[in-house]
Amino acid sequence: MDTLDLILDAALKLAAQRPWTTIGLAEIAREANISLASLAGVAAAKSDLIKAYARRIDRRLLASLEDDPVEGETHDRLFDLMLRRLELMGPDRAAIASIVEGSDWLSTLALGCESQGWTLIAAGLASDGLKADLHKLGLAKIQADALRVWISDDDPGLARTMAQLDRALRDAASLMQRVERPLRMIAALYQGLRAARKPAPAAARRTEDEPAYATAD
Repeated sequence: MDTLDLILDAALKLAAQRPWTTIGLAEIAREANISLASLAGVAAAKSDLIKAYARRIDRRLLASLEDDPVEGETHDRLFDLMLRRLELMGPDRAAIASIVEGSDWLSTLALGCESQGWTLIAAGLASDGLKADLHKLGLAKIQADALRVWISDDDPGLARTMAQLDRALRDAASLMQRVERPLRMIAALYQGLRAARKPAPAAARRTEDEPAYATAD
C-alpha cells in the first residue's frame, strides 16, 4: 500500500470515530504511522485528502466499467454512474457523514466538481466547453444533495437516495433543454468574436508605406 492510501485510510478511520472538524493533520500522520514530512509530500490540508479520496473513487468507478459498462439513455447512464459511486463509498459512509457534516454546502459542491468530468466521459458525453462546464456544475450539485440524503438512508436498497438522484437528474435535464438555445447562441457569438479577432492573412496586411513593385516590360 502506498503512502497516500495509508493516509487516506487513517483519515477515514478517524473521521468514522468523531467529527472531521476535530481531526488534525498531525493526528492523521500518527494514525498512518508516518512522519509529518511524508504527509506533507502528498497533502497540504485536509481538503487535499478529500480530493484524493474522490480520485480514488473515480479510479474504482472507471475500473468497474470494464466488466459492467453503463447502458441506456443519457439519464440512465448518469443515474447508474452516480449511484455506483455512492455504492463504492458505502464502506466509508460513517466517515463521509462526518466529513459532509463538517463542511459547508459550497465546499461540498466544489469538491463534487472534481469528479464530474470523469462522470461525463464515462457516460459518453462531452467533457469540454461551456455546456460541459454547466453539466459538471449541475452534476456536482446533484451529488452534493444526494450525499446528504445518502448518509442517513438506512434502506438497504437506498430507496430515498435513488429517488433523490432520479428526480434531480430529470429536473436538470429539463433545465438544460430550456437553456439549450441560449447556449448555442452564446457559443456562436463567442466563435464569431474569436474569428473577428484573428489577424488577416499576410498578403492582405501590406501597409501603405510598403512599396508596390511593378514588373518590367
